[in-house]
Amino acid sequence: MPGIRWCHWRWAISSDFIPVVAILGAIFHLVWIVIIIIFQFALSKPTDCDNDTPSRHYLATVCVIFGSYSTSFLTELLMIAVGLRGTPLEVSKRWLITPLLNLQLTLWIVQLGIAMYGTWVVADVHLYGPRDACWFRYNRKTGVHFLVYFMWVHQVYNWARVLIIYNIFPTFDSIKSWRRRLAAVALITRSRDALSSVEERLGTRHMREIAELYAAIIQGVDLTPTDQIDALLLLGGLQQMRRLTHVVDIFKTSLGIPAEERLPPELKPIPEITRRFNQPDLKRMRSSSSSNIGDDSRGHSGEHKGAEQCTESMEGGRASDADTRLPASLDNLHCLTPTGFASMVAPEMDPAEAAELYTGHHEPVSRRELHEASNFVRFATAAYGTQAYTYQVGSYSKGMFQLLFGRRWKASRANLLNKDRIKGLKQFVAYESIVRLAQIEDTHLLYMNIRDEALGSLPYIVALDRVSRSVVVAVRGTWSLADFVTDIIAVPKPADWWLPPSLQQKQKDGNMEGVYAHSGVLSAASTIWNDMEEHGILPVLLSRNENLDRPSGEDMERLGQGGHARGKYAAEIARLGLKRERWKLVVVGHSLGAGVAALLSLKLLDQYPNVKCWAYCPPGGLVSPNLSAILGDFCCGVAVAKDGVPRLSLKNLDRLLDEMIVALARSNMHTLRILFGALVSSKFQRRKRLRKLFRAPDEVPAEALNFLCEFRRHSAQADPDKFREMLPPGRMIFARRLKQLVKRKRRREKWDVTWDAVYITPEEIVREGILVSRKLMSDHRLNYLNEALKSAEGRDPDQYTRDIQAARLPPQQEDPSLAPGPIGPTDGETSI
Repeated sequence: MPGIRWCHWRWAISSDFIPVVAILGAIFHLVWIVIIIIFQFALSKPTDCDNDTPSRHYLATVCVIFGSYSTSFLTELLMIAVGLRGTPLEVSKRWLITPLLNLQLTLWIVQLGIAMYGTWVVADVHLYGPRDACWFRYNRKTGVHFLVYFMWVHQVYNWARVLIIYNIFPTFDSIKSWRRRLAAVALITRSRDALSSVEERLGTRHMREIAELYAAIIQGVDLTPTDQIDALLLLGGLQQMRRLTHVVDIFKTSLGIPAEERLPPELKPIPEITRRFNQPDLKRMRSSSSSNIGDDSRGHSGEHKGAEQCTESMEGGRASDADTRLPASLDNLHCLTPTGFASMVAPEMDPAEAAELYTGHHEPVSRRELHEASNFVRFATAAYGTQAYTYQVGSYSKGMFQLLFGRRWKASRANLLNKDRIKGLKQFVAYESIVRLAQIEDTHLLYMNIRDEALGSLPYIVALDRVSRSVVVAVRGTWSLADFVTDIIAVPKPADWWLPPSLQQKQKDGNMEGVYAHSGVLSAASTIWNDMEEHGILPVLLSRNENLDRPSGEDMERLGQGGHARGKYAAEIARLGLKRERWKLVVVGHSLGAGVAALLSLKLLDQYPNVKCWAYCPPGGLVSPNLSAILGDFCCGVAVAKDGVPRLSLKNLDRLLDEMIVALARSNMHTLRILFGALVSSKFQRRKRLRKLFRAPDEVPAEALNFLCEFRRHSAQADPDKFREMLPPGRMIFARRLKQLVKRKRRREKWDVTWDAVYITPEEIVREGILVSRKLMSDHRLNYLNEALKSAEGRDPDQYTRDIQAARLPPQQEDPSLAPGPIGPTDGETSI
C-alpha cells in the first residue's frame, strides 16, 4: 500500500506495518506499568506519603508517568487492532491509523514535558530534605530515578523511530530527489568521486532524462519497502502456482499421467485453484467492484467510475503479456526454466526428458563448446581482481595475506609490460590476483587497467591463454557505485555510429534498420575502445611488421602520437614468439562486463573477422533484436538457471512491477502474515499456504483495482521508445538446474541436482521474464556459473577453487580440444 501521509509528508512506512512498531512500544509501556503498580503503588502505598513537599513531587512524577504510559499503551493496542485489518491495498480499512498517530505524537510531546519535570524533581537539591520525609524513609526514591532515566531512553527511541521512517526521498519525478538518492548511496559506499564523475559526464539534461525515465516506471507504484517485499513474495507464490499447473496440464495431456493425484497432499488443490483463478467472470467482477465500492472506501469521491474504468482495463497492462493480466490465461505461459514439480508428477522420468515436454525442444550444447565456455570463465573472474580472489579463498584476511606475501615482490617485475603500472599496494594486489585467478604466468598478462569511472572505463585486462592459444580481452562486471550508475542508465540509444564499416555500409544500402544499445554499456565500451586505441595494444599484437622489436615509421604513424612510447609492447610481444603462431582473439566479460565485451567484439569485427565473444550472464536489455541477430554470428551469451540479469530490461522491469501490483491486488492475507510466514515457515508450510494466499480476480476489492488502474494509467504516459524491445547479445547457452526427487519422507525431501546446457534464443529468456526466487541473484554469481558449466561438461566444479586456494598454477599446455585450427585471419589479413 502507499506510504502513510502524515503531517503533509509521505513517510516510508505503511499503515499495515504500524502494528510491528506499536507492539514494541506496547511491550515497553506494559512492563513499566506493571513495575509502577507493583513496586510504587501496591507495596509502598505512596498515597500515605503526601505530608511534605518532596514526597508530593515524587508522587506526582510517578502518577503522571503512569497515566501517560497507560494512555500510550491503550493507543498502541488500538493501532495494533486497526493496523491488522485488511490486505495490503485495502487502505480504507485502516483509516483510523492517522488520528491515532496524531494522538501518539501528542503523548510523546506530553511525555517529553513529564521527563523534564521528573528530571527537575530527582536532581533539585532543595527536594532532598528533610531526611525524615515519608518518601525517603521508605526508600522509594531510587525507583523514581530509574523511571525518569528510562523515560529519557524511551524518548530517544521514539524520536529515532521518526527519523528512521522519515522519507527523505518522497517523490520520484524530481531531478533533485534522484540526485539526493545518488548522493546517499555515494555517502554510504564512500564513492563521492564517482557521483561527481557522473554529473560531469551526464550533465543536468541527461540526469533529468534518467529521473523522467524511472519516474515513468515507479511513479504509479507508491509502495513502501515492506510492501515491495510483500509483493515479491506474493509474486513468487503466484509464479509457483502457475508453473505447477502448467506442468500438471502438460503431463496429463501429453502422457495421460494422473498428475494431480501424484502431487503431495499440500499441493494437490493448487492446480484446480489456479485454473479457477484464471477463468473469471468479468461481468461478475465489474458488478462486484461496483457493489463494494461504497463499503470498501471512505472519503474517495468518484471511485465508482474509477472502478468501472479499472475493471475494463484489467485484461492487459502496458507490457501486453498474458501473465500481467489480472485474469491471466495459462495458455500463454512460457516456461523455459526446469522445475522440481515435474519430478513429483513423473518421478520415473529423467529430468532432462521431462523438461523437454514442458519447456519445449532445445538442442543440447556440444561438449567442445561447453569446454571452451568454461575455460574462459577464469578470465572473466580475473577481471574482478582482488574482490574475486578473496571470495574464492573464502576469507578476506587470508586472501590479502596470500596476495601480499605469497610470492616475492620481484615476481611482478618480470612482467616488463606492466611493471610501470604497479606503483603502489593497490596495483600490486590487483596484479597478483589477476595472475592467480587467470592461472597464467607473469609474462602472459599483457595489459591491465584498473580505472573505474561511471559511464567510463571499466577495469579490463589483455592476457594470453596458452591453453587455447588465445589473446583474451576480459572486462570486469558490476562492483562499484560507478558501475551501478552505468547499469541504471539503460535507455536504448541509437548505436549506428558504433557499427563496423561493413555494417554501416549495409545500413546505408537499406538492408538493415537502425540499431539500439544500452546507453550506459555503450558509453563504457566506447571508453575502453579509446583506451585500447590509445595504447595500441591490439594493433601491435596484430601488426604485419616482421621486425616487431623495431617498429617501422609506418607502424609509428599508424600508432599515432606517443607511438615510440608504445614500442615496448611490440618488443615484448616479439620476445614471446607469438608471430609464428596462429592464435585467436577472444573477448569475455561477466554481467555489465559481458555487455561491454559484446559491443567491443562488434567494433573489432572488421579488423579481426574471427573474433569470438563469451558474454557470461549479460544484461537482458543490451541491444535491439536486429543487432542481437548480428552478434549471434560471433558472440555467445551464457545464462544460468534463474539468474535475473539476462532477463532484465526496462520493458521487463515494467512488466515485473505490473505483476507485483497484480499479486498485491489479489492478496488474501495481511502484510505481516505474508512477511512472517516467509521468514519462519518451513517449505511444507509455505506450500500449504499457497491455497489461501490469493483471491479470485472477481473477488478483488475495488480499492485494490483502483490502485492497479492508477499504476497503469501512469505507466501509459511514458515514452514507448524508451521501452522498446531489447535482448541479450547473440545466441544463448542456457545452463539448466535439473532436480530429481530421490526420497520423500513425511515433510522432508531429498533432491539430486544435476546440470545440463541447451541452446536457446534471446527472445525466449526475455519472454519468460524475471522469476522471483531465492536463486534470483545467487545464480548470477561467478562461482555458480563455473559450477553450472563444469558440471554440465562432466568435470569437477570445485577443482578451480581448490587450485586458487592452494595458489597452484596448472600446467600451461595447449588443449587440443581448444586448438584454434584454421580460425585465424585469412591469407592477406593480419595474424597473431
